[in-house]
Amino acid sequence: MSDAPRICLVTSTHIAANPRLVKEADALTNAGYRVRVAAMNVLPEQAALVEKVNAGDVDAKVQLAEILEDHDGVFANAAEGAVELYTAAAADGSKRARLKLALMVQSGCGVARDQTR
Repeated sequence: MSDAPRICLVTSTHIAANPRLVKEADALTNAGYRVRVAAMNVLPEQAALVEKVNAGDVDAKVQLAEILEDHDGVFANAAEGAVELYTAAAADGSKRARLKLALMVQSGCGVARDQTR
């Protein structure tokens, strides 16, 4: 058993819709804390999609981003999570993700609006 201090982070949304929480958990882990995250449960097919995202599947990143984008206003930070996933998929070469990200930037959904990009 570790003597490291323990902390539990709680979110009322799915962890994929809360990228800030993931960054906080990583930072706390790197600082020596034992971190547990309590998040909303998801359907089995959504859980499988998240597993594919975590494995680096580009198409899964786009699919999950689209789900989050469709739920903007329902889940806190859903649009921001979609932007993060679209950005990662675009960096991996997804043309669809680049298009969706451009539309979100143009409209200001999940990011500051920027008509010049």
